[in-house]
Amino acid sequence: MGSLTTLTAVVVGDTFSSELGATRLPAPGEGAGDEHWSLFQLSTEDGGRRPGLFVPPVTAGTLDSDPVEEVLLARDEGANQAWAVERRITTPLGAALDRTGTTAPVPRPAPATLTYRLATDVPANWLPLVPVEAGPGAHRLRLSGLNAPDGSPLVPLGRLLNPRLPGPYELYAEEVPREGVTVTRTVRHTRTASGRTLVWTARRARPGRGESSSGLSFDRLEG
Repeated sequence: MGSLTTLTAVVVGDTFSSELGATRLPAPGEGAGDEHWSLFQLSTEDGGRRPGLFVPPVTAGTLDSDPVEEVLLARDEGANQAWAVERRITTPLGAALDRTGTTAPVPRPAPATLTYRLATDVPANWLPLVPVEAGPGAHRLRLSGLNAPDGSPLVPLGRLLNPRLPGPYELYAEEVPREGVTVTRTVRHTRTASGRTLVWTARRARPGRGESSSGLSFDRLEG
């Protein structure tokens, strides 16, 4: 690991004749008929190429913590909607906070009255992914906000949905399949070949567990 090997010459020893001999082979690309053929070449900064086999110093093994943040990207066919669900976030003190089951406060009407609701409320950690047309035939899902019943905005609290981009948070529509995607953020630890310790934050995406339901419905009378 962490080496660059350059082949300078290949010599073949001949043992099939009475006279032992050695034949030096031409370098790859220098033989007759293989002008455009190469083996183990690297691109250089000036646009050229140089021979060599580079083996990067990749990690052989790591230790991962429990997820410090987890987001589910899911389809909701009942509401004809895609959602970004914050399941777990990291608090300012560094602890993990489970947001599953959190709801926004819902004002209740007086008894024996009927209230028309244009749309029902969704959990506070469910944020809509609204389809937008970025170009002709190119559709993306844009993270949008909702308002709680008291009028306060519902916004993401974690870092996965707050990457501090110059523009809005968008995904290609095909990146959220029917089974969904679970994205996690963990703390990863490893040691180099020299024994040096490295710690960093890693992100990982894996398939979800199918469609989800936010309970969102429209045009309801409640009482």
